Amino acid sequence: MTENVAPTLSRRAPAGEPAPRPRPGLFAVLTFLLALPALPQCNFTPVFSDQFRSSILDLAIDGNDLWAATSYGVALYDRSVDPPRLVAAVAVPGTTHLLRLGNGVAYAGSGNSLAVLRKNGRALQLIRTVDAGAPVNDIAVTTLALFVATRNGLAQYTLDGSTLYVARGDSTVDVFTISPIVQHTGTIVAPSSVTAIHAHDGIVFASTAVQTYIFVAGNNVGSIPFSMTSLAPLAGDVSFAGSTDRTLRAIDFTIPGSPITLFRDDLPPSGGTINRVTSVATSGGRAYVGAGDIGIVDYDVSAFTAPFPMRSTAFAGATSIVSL
Repeated sequence: MTENVAPTLSRRAPAGEPAPRPRPGLFAVLTFLLALPALPQCNFTPVFSDQFRSSILDLAIDGNDLWAATSYGVALYDRSVDPPRLVAAVAVPGTTHLLRLGNGVAYAGSGNSLAVLRKNGRALQLIRTVDAGAPVNDIAVTTLALFVATRNGLAQYTLDGSTLYVARGDSTVDVFTISPIVQHTGTIVAPSSVTAIHAHDGIVFASTAVQTYIFVAGNNVGSIPFSMTSLAPLAGDVSFAGSTDRTLRAIDFTIPGSPITLFRDDLPPSGGTINRVTSVATSGGRAYVGAGDIGIVDYDVSAFTAPFPMRSTAFAGATSIVSL
């Protein structure tokens, strides 16, 4: 029995005839297809940048101009209207969290850079940026000098007249006079590491992680039970103070060792990630509170003057008697 098997075709070149070669057309097509990339090559070029939100991290006032560090850059508000109206904004490289005014310009701390800006009509102009070599922690501006604290060793500055106080991140605060020359005049030692420093009218406030120590003439005379992050004088010995929470306080420091809280208000939280008082600025009967993602909160404090009400008690059912 013979099994039928499908024949296999094969071709041999006759004697003297060269063997068949692969078809060059088909080989070229296959090589071309294999050389194609899976996706086309694209060169991406930034053409537009804009902020998604304004996180108010610092405030400064110059006349009717309210300046704000917004994390994205610097914004300018017109405070001649209530509430203040946004006039202009400019992007600054890095996270812009500090703002100081002086000598006709604005100095902004943004990441590792110090940015110099100025108002040009109704616009803001970024003049230049200077690499500080490390993250900028604070800025102090005088007529003849600009002091920049960086993470390389300095935590924060504060000026009180011609006296400069420098927190180094440990428990010491260095004291300098800056007129006519910069000269070290003393050191204040706090009970624990100082995270922020403020001063007004000879009173120094050294903030730690949980409380703020009060110093007069280098002596610790008392404390307040919160970490002060900002201080804005109102009148006399009364100042507004911000802390690491959402609470704004007005405190009377007439007796520095026995401060009296005259007013407090808890700002409403926002849906953002920064819900705390970051800065306070006062001018012309107004108090402006920068509060991160909460925004700028505007208070009318024109009637908040001495004598301040301290305590009141309501008596129900009171009557009067008239005798003739």
